[in-house]
Amino acid sequence: MKAIDHIALVVEDMDEAIGLYEETLQAQFYLRETNEEQGFEVAAFAVGDAHIELLSPTRPDSVIGGFLRKRGPGIHHVALEVEGIAERVRQLRVQGLQFTSDAIQCGTGGSQIAFIHPKSLLGTMIELVEPPGDEKARHSAGPAEASAAGGPA
Repeated sequence: MKAIDHIALVVEDMDEAIGLYEETLQAQFYLRETNEEQGFEVAAFAVGDAHIELLSPTRPDSVIGGFLRKRGPGIHHVALEVEGIAERVRQLRVQGLQFTSDAIQCGTGGSQIAFIHPKSLLGTMIELVEPPGDEKARHSAGPAEASAAGGPA
């Protein structure tokens, strides 16, 4: 594991949450996008070398919608940056960890992602993130440039 990439928080009202994070915490907002296929919206805020992602369902039957119904707003997962995600997932499976999906998926901004099931890690879901090749340039460029280049993982 290279670094903490982001912490994802589920919220009920994205507009309210963005305002709260911008105004109250003075967090630097730099991305908002919708994942129509999976039924959620994401907003990202720069926090040092990492970021906070706010997740909000766009439809009640989505995974994020189900999470919100069952658990309410709060921490959804912690994402760790990795290199060589396919090999890392293979190694962790050999060690007995369960994943939420059999396949590595495409994440925000062109990243590759895989979620380790919370049952494997004491109740916390961990996302493995391999940023696209130009991600280092995005992080060093800053949030405004990162947003224009496709945003966070």
